[in-house]
Amino acid sequence: MTSRDEMIQIIRARQGMKGVRKKRSGYKIRYTYPIGIERDYSRFLVRRWKIARRSMFEWLRTAYPALLAEAARQLPDSSREDGFSEDVANGVKRQLEFFNGLTPTIETAAKGTALRVSAHNGTQFNRAIRGVLGVDIFQAEPWLADITAVFADNNAGLIKSIAESNHSDVAFMIRDAVMQGVRYDDLIGRLSNKYAITERRARLIARDQTSKLNANITQFRSQSVGLRTYQWQTVEDERVRPTHRANNEQIFSWDKPPAETGHPGHDINCRCLAIPTEEEVFAILSGTNNDPVPF
Repeated sequence: MTSRDEMIQIIRARQGMKGVRKKRSGYKIRYTYPIGIERDYSRFLVRRWKIARRSMFEWLRTAYPALLAEAARQLPDSSREDGFSEDVANGVKRQLEFFNGLTPTIETAAKGTALRVSAHNGTQFNRAIRGVLGVDIFQAEPWLADITAVFADNNAGLIKSIAESNHSDVAFMIRDAVMQGVRYDDLIGRLSNKYAITERRARLIARDQTSKLNANITQFRSQSVGLRTYQWQTVEDERVRPTHRANNEQIFSWDKPPAETGHPGHDINCRCLAIPTEEEVFAILSGTNNDPVPF
């Protein structure tokens, strides 16, 4: 960890000045939300569900007539429902295994997303520092590997949990349809609605998890250089919630999140951003206050 005086000397050397540089007049820090990364992750998850849906329907196209025939033989004898029910369970289990075995794995996709979000976030942060001080500040970030690993593990677990729940529901729907003698096309219609709901949930997960990851990295990155506050920035579109719009351009402390909203990115599907203030960046990193620089 570099001392405050050493850090100031490094900054001044990079500025090529003997004294502390003045803050750039009129410069305003702005961040951008990683919308492209979110969309890529969303497309990946939705594509994964579409593949699973297609595989399930292809299995049912050949298996469903046999399930109906087996049920017709068994149902007069209520003690013999285990035959077709077991066939459904085994078939759906194989479909779940197929889903979990698809490549690239969810863990790989989630880790790639995390690395891209981190790089995007780092670009925003370094641009802000350079805009205020006129120099680039590079530092080790040992916490970053843990954040990306947790994101990948949590997302993989979340998606797999949803897949298990979805396939369990599908198995119930198939068994129910068999017992009622529902036509194949009608069953496919019911299942299509079920998969559509799951695909919408996948989009929500991609948006929410990408935003939360970006928010977490922002907080760690800001606090690691000693920044104590941030300015709330919305994405300024019609989807911004009134409570978040009310926070726009307000200054908050990292130690005291807004009671109604939490920090930017904490609310579900929140795309708001926490940006450092020009004044605090200059004060902390140029050494014009009395705080240590925690590098």
